[in-house]
Amino acid sequence: MSGLPPIAAGARRRWLLKLAANGLLQGLAAAAASLSLGRLAGTMATAPLVVVATAAALLALLKQRELIDAERLGQDYAIEVRDRLFAAALATQEGRRPAAPGALLLRFVSDLNGLRQWASRGLAVLIGDGLFLASLLLVIAVATPWLAAVAAGGVLLLAGLMVLIQRPLRAADSELRRLRARLSGGIARRLSDAGPGFDLPRERRRLRRRGEALAAAAVERARWQGVTRGAAVAIGLLTIAAMVQVAAPASAATGPGAVISVIAIASLIAPPLRRLARVFELRQTWLVARARIESLLQGPPLPGPPALDFPYFSHGSL
Repeated sequence: MSGLPPIAAGARRRWLLKLAANGLLQGLAAAAASLSLGRLAGTMATAPLVVVATAAALLALLKQRELIDAERLGQDYAIEVRDRLFAAALATQEGRRPAAPGALLLRFVSDLNGLRQWASRGLAVLIGDGLFLASLLLVIAVATPWLAAVAAGGVLLLAGLMVLIQRPLRAADSELRRLRARLSGGIARRLSDAGPGFDLPRERRRLRRRGEALAAAAVERARWQGVTRGAAVAIGLLTIAAMVQVAAPASAATGPGAVISVIAIASLIAPPLRRLARVFELRQTWLVARARIESLLQGPPLPGPPALDFPYFSHGSL
């Protein structure tokens, strides 16, 4: 059985190109609006106002198109992966024992959702927002290189921090998924084994211990997720402060237009920074989910807790 299909294949390649073009157009429109806002300060000029209004309408339409194309990308990828998973679940290969129903359900639901989210909310956002920031900063650099340099420094600082955090966040996500699978498998086995002589108090204590371990793992993952999102907010605010500080001399000489442009640019840069922090979290989840699904597609099924006993599946270990 073949492994996971590439995301950039077939119709998905066209949607990725659309997302890239969309990000570039959004960056150019945002740059035009930011520079025009600075020229509006203290004047009644019509041309800058028209540019801002046009850019606002264009950004609204492009953002809607971005979300539609990103969702199509993720759903199309999920359909193809689901089809391969289904074929792998039904395949009977010599020397390979069938995968347990519980393991299959976890792959079909939790792990497949991780792959879909990476395609639609991770990779799509990375391409769109990455090119948005690049085109925005490129245009700003032509007009005010110092301003673009400060903003780019904030983006690079966030990227460097994400690299440092990736290992503990991935480990926390993997542990959470492992404990969740063990808990659900244990519940299924004990429900199927319930009968005369079943020690209910002991099983309730075991269930509580496993539930507490799962809760602790979820809190640990949330702790590292909080680090990434908090860092994005803090770096965004520090970048704004640095940009305003650098723009102050120009504002004293030419009026408030420079500071207004800085505020406009900063307001456009901050949301992508926060979204890129979320992209980083989705990538760690995707790496764990991809490894689990590929192990099912390419090799023996993963060991785990006892299986759920469904009437249309065989009973085995998870």
